[in-house]
Amino acid sequence: GDRQGGRENKKSSLRSNKKLLHELQTKKERVVLPALPKSLPPIPLLRGIDPENEPKVYPLIDCWAALLSRQFDRDREAVLRRTRDADIRAVVVFTSDVEKQHDVMELAQQEGGFLYCCVGVHPDNVKRTNEKTVQEWNETIRGLACVPECVGMYSGLDLTREASTHYMQEMLLQTHLRVAAEVEVPLVLHLAHSAERL
Repeated sequence: GDRQGGRENKKSSLRSNKKLLHELQTKKERVVLPALPKSLPPIPLLRGIDPENEPKVYPLIDCWAALLSRQFDRDREAVLRRTRDADIRAVVVFTSDVEKQHDVMELAQQEGGFLYCCVGVHPDNVKRTNEKTVQEWNETIRGLACVPECVGMYSGLDLTREASTHYMQEMLLQTHLRVAAEVEVPLVLHLAHSAERL
């Protein structure tokens, strides 16, 4: 019964798809992309082609750059210079190291108007953390999230980690959800095998 019904549905779906494909192939109307808003900045960032083969301009930012990584210690200034030369409009920097959240904020403030930051506690930082440490983290993140250079927070839930960390991860995530709502910034989530918990 169920298998036979599945075959019938599949055949019906194939017939519908073939009919739709035929209609699209015989249709003569041209597809026209919507025009870009007039408020876009004039600096060329990312070039695209519209149906008339005319170049259009799209602003481009790097939304997740780990500029505090040790890999950039020797040429961080050169990386920033190349980024500007490539007409990147802005860069959002972050670090997954909970102890360096102030450092990422300072970096963003040094390059105000070009660098912005996202602050938070990555699940990788949660080991056998006690509630006092978590409270200190939350106070730090709340304060940094109110600074103009902060354009977002991040948190997460990684249930592939040791079971002993799950409760603390959930507590952090709940707190970050509240803080993000209070200070009105978006929340970036790192999720691993945890969609059902949300």
